[in-house]
Amino acid sequence: MDRIPNLDQLLESEIIDIYKFDWNGINFLEELLGAYIQPKDPWNKALSVKQNILITLRYLATGPIQLNDGDIHGVSQPTVSPILTEVIEVLSSPTLCERNALQFHGIARFPKVIGAIDNTHIHVVSPHEQEDIYVNRKGVHTINV
Repeated sequence: MDRIPNLDQLLESEIIDIYKFDWNGINFLEELLGAYIQPKDPWNKALSVKQNILITLRYLATGPIQLNDGDIHGVSQPTVSPILTEVIEVLSSPTLCERNALQFHGIARFPKVIGAIDNTHIHVVSPHEQEDIYVNRKGVHTINV
């Protein structure tokens, strides 16, 4: 059984719903983290870098339910736990944080910034004018900040 959901058959919007990243973002993470989370034993059915990233993204997107993350990728919860630890440790490592800080500084002259959070929806009361522009994809009135 293939351990990765068949992403080739999913629409971009479905990939985003599952992982909260688009295909380009997943590929970027694979390139960024690949050298740090290569399988230690590739001939022993080890999970690939992409599989580890997808499992971690699914966990971060859905909350602390490792069993479900394992189910969607065809692995057990005891397999999921060390994957999450490894990928999250690499993402928050001083090496990557310093690299990100240098890139942010180079782009926008922001010192000591290691990342940005985007797309927070704040619930609002339905306005009387232009009501439709405040409806998000879930049909709820919000302001996207």
